[in-house]
Amino acid sequence: MTGKVDTKEVWTRFIQEGSLEPANLIPEIEESWHLCRQKGLNPHDGITDCILTPEEFEERLAENELLITLAKQNVKRLQKILRGWRFVIILTDKDGYILYKEGENSISIAAETIRFKEGAKWGEIEVGTNAIGLAARYKKPMMVRGYEHFSKASQQWNCSAAPIFNQHKEMIGVLNVSSLYQSINQPYVLACVKLIADSISLDWKKKMHEDMEFLLRTTFQSSGQYIVCTIDKYICALPKNLQQKYQNWIGSSLSRFAQETGAVSAVHIPIMHHHRLIGYRIPLRAETGFVWNGSRGLSKSYKQVLESIKNVAPTDTTVHLVGETGVGKKFLASCIHENSPISTAPFYKLHCSMLTKDILQRFLSTNLQRLTKKRHQVVEEATIFLEEIGELSIPSQQMLLTILQEKERQHHKSYRFITSSTKDIRDLVEQGIIDQDLFYYIYAYPIYLSPLRERNEDIIALIDYYCDKNNWHPEWRINWKLLFSKGQWYGNVRELYNTLDRCRILYKEDAPTEEQLYEQVRIAEKHMQKSYHRKDPKTKFEIQAITNALKKHHGNVSEATKELNMSRATLYRKIKKYQIKNFL
Repeated sequence: MTGKVDTKEVWTRFIQEGSLEPANLIPEIEESWHLCRQKGLNPHDGITDCILTPEEFEERLAENELLITLAKQNVKRLQKILRGWRFVIILTDKDGYILYKEGENSISIAAETIRFKEGAKWGEIEVGTNAIGLAARYKKPMMVRGYEHFSKASQQWNCSAAPIFNQHKEMIGVLNVSSLYQSINQPYVLACVKLIADSISLDWKKKMHEDMEFLLRTTFQSSGQYIVCTIDKYICALPKNLQQKYQNWIGSSLSRFAQETGAVSAVHIPIMHHHRLIGYRIPLRAETGFVWNGSRGLSKSYKQVLESIKNVAPTDTTVHLVGETGVGKKFLASCIHENSPISTAPFYKLHCSMLTKDILQRFLSTNLQRLTKKRHQVVEEATIFLEEIGELSIPSQQMLLTILQEKERQHHKSYRFITSSTKDIRDLVEQGIIDQDLFYYIYAYPIYLSPLRERNEDIIALIDYYCDKNNWHPEWRINWKLLFSKGQWYGNVRELYNTLDRCRILYKEDAPTEEQLYEQVRIAEKHMQKSYHRKDPKTKFEIQAITNALKKHHGNVSEATKELNMSRATLYRKIKKYQIKNFL
């Protein structure tokens, strides 16, 4: 795993000059030294000041009771394997706090002198380069010997550590073996530590499966308005009235569910089995009526969209959704329906490019028959989503207008229309593509969805949602979030999810390189780069001038043409040529 550093010359030169040439260090240790130096860590100290109070330590022990129990059962095997060598065994939680220490008495006493003890935090920032900190950061077995440690306090020690994972491949702790004495075969010691860490991980997975089975076959899952989860906070049961709406959340993390729905209270009621904590019952908040089966973005514009949907969903008002292809108009339309008074009624999705007058008439006569034949009867309940309303033929528009006018006269609240478009339909009215009377009916409550490239802060939330929904949590996912957040995503959410689908298929076993991930991001962008990026200064200036004029006059083409001193036909041609869309 690493070459031996025989003297302290390399360490001394780095502390004094910041130079690592020449050095026989592995990249992880080099990177850790630079990190410690950057953080201003004192290399002549290295004794941690971050120690839990007795009360805090007891709380940590309770939270990690199962991990400690499983570790103790496996540590006995490790002690037999390494018999004859003096060492101390350390178990930390996922945050680096030491939960348990056991070993030869003289080694344990020496460890106490540098506060290498229960309750202490043993991370890189606290004590410098060390095996526990590296194993936790890189999620793989690591060993650090002698002067490979950044801080003097640890330079007498030789340490080997390996991470412990749960059933979701998330790190829950680190197992470490440390000694003041060098082993004849240090890589063998590291292999033994990894073997026992993997055994603890396997035991954890088995125990979680047993606990899940117990929770599912007991009455906990149906007792009132409670969510039931395992001790690692993954949902295994929902109240009956939420099972249909939130079925996809079974097996997902409780924290993500709370973030997306706002339905979870802070109260956790322990569930015990054989005197052991195996899960929790969490009461729902008093108001959990709003259904949202997607990711909740962090951007201001996304929160405004969400608030708009909350306001309009309980009404029967006609809604118009406008935004680029792939931003999620269909999803938002279904969300409006699911939170409406007629949420149990059918939700019809019709693409206007396929709707001839005959097809529309057949659909309306079948689903709105009671309205068209006898006005005094109540219409069948339904939400009708018309995609790309700008592609609806004029005869079909007239038929739709008649239905909306009848709905208004008869005050029917049992059905509603939602429309969508990728273009500003106010311009389509000016061009004669959309009937003006119909426009006033369908444009009652417009909601604009901004493209994903204008709200990069939502990308990580969308990635987390995708991973939870597909129960896919690769260890390398941290590496790609920053890279993906820099993508342009001209296909918006749809393109992002397509890229994630490809990654899930292509990289089942081996982690992709940064270049491979970048290539996946570029697949859908290559043919778009010319129109979006490779523009000369004059073109960029013209695009900006047109966009500013349209925004200034709220999309009014007539006023924009006056300011730009160009004809209406020329302006429409340039809007199409430059793909100018975001001027609402």
